[in-house]
Amino acid sequence: LDILRVFLFLLLLAVVFYVSAILFESGRLAKRFGDVKLFFYSMILLPIVHMSYGFGVLIALMRRNIW
Repeated sequence: LDILRVFLFLLLLAVVFYVSAILFESGRLAKRFGDVKLFFYSMILLPIVHMSYGFGVLIALMRRNIW
């Protein structure tokens, strides 16, 4: 039971860190290019890019074509 709580706490900590990093980077991009719409676009696109890259690596590992 304690291991489950530690795991859930670490998972929550990782999610909070990831979301705050996405917020920070989206704000930085919007400020750099002077476009508020870019903030909202990057809030959607950055996680999609990360998931796509992760799934691609996972598929390559399952096919054993990564190295």
